[in-house]
Amino acid sequence: MSAPAPSTELEADDPSDRAGKVAPFRVLDLFAGVGGLTRGFHSTGSPYRIVRAVEMDAAAARGYQANFGASSTPATFSVG
Repeated sequence: MSAPAPSTELEADDPSDRAGKVAPFRVLDLFAGVGGLTRGFHSTGSPYRIVRAVEMDAAAARGYQANFGASSTPATFSVG
């Protein structure tokens, strides 16, 4: 008995099928700090795209902004 054929719907969504290019992995940087994880993803040259960073410490969020520009300011929140 052979395995069932893959769904054509799934095949259409396979990012590796798109003109030979792999779609970027979208990354959410939680507990971002000043951006060490984000910097690591950027430095690999791999297909990663940071879509959002989250940091609750305002000073660390300002450090993240200083490292990656005003357009990449992490979301901040307070607890309590």
